[in-house]
Amino acid sequence: MMDKPIDLEAYRIWKSWPEERRQLYLHNAFCADCFRKTRHASSFAPDYVLQREGSMVIVRGKCSVCGSPMARVCD
Repeated sequence: MMDKPIDLEAYRIWKSWPEERRQLYLHNAFCADCFRKTRHASSFAPDYVLQREGSMVIVRGKCSVCGSPMARVCD
């Protein structure tokens, strides 16, 4: 994960979900740059961060292919 403050509540919620669900969120994300070129979903690079907003966890990071910033809401 990136060198940013860890949102412990977001991390706790994230870890409470089954691994399969977490992997789906990480490997089925939207990168506008890559989607324009390939029309396929993208994956997060390993240095993503988790943030909590209300009852949702948001994954923020970079595309593993092109490095563009991207985010995914997980609820």
